[in-house]
Amino acid sequence: IVRAELGVDPAELRFVDTDEGLVAYLTVRLGSGTLAAAHADASRIEELIRRERPEITDVVVHTEPR
Repeated sequence: IVRAELGVDPAELRFVDTDEGLVAYLTVRLGSGTLAAAHADASRIEELIRRERPEITDVVVHTEPR
């Protein structure tokens, strides 16, 4: 999902199984852009993962500059 949307793999991806369900933690490195654009990308990725992978209860995306 990250590669399809951003053209790069996540820099880090890990899963934690909690009492509430599976949580995905992602770090993505984004090119030069505004902070608002980075937040918009992160929100879009979170929503797509939730929609396409309903077994994942929560998604946390951390953005870093490339």
